[in-house]
Amino acid sequence: MLQTHKTAMNIQNQSIKPEPMRPDSIRIPAELRTYLREQARKNTRSYSGEVVHRLEASRQADQQPTTTKEST
Repeated sequence: MLQTHKTAMNIQNQSIKPEPMRPDSIRIPAELRTYLREQARKNTRSYSGEVVHRLEASRQADQQPTTTKEST
């Protein structure tokens, strides 16, 4: 069965659904907000994208197994 480009794109679009995003409101110190905006520009992300990226990185770091040094 031949698929048209449109049909193939519809199938592809249906299988890849982005995670729903919900607006949230938090208080951030002005200096930190400025820093995050600057970093977002450097990383070619939106401010929101930068915040999400950093929170995801923090979550992944928290989920890494911790190694402890044995006392000698």
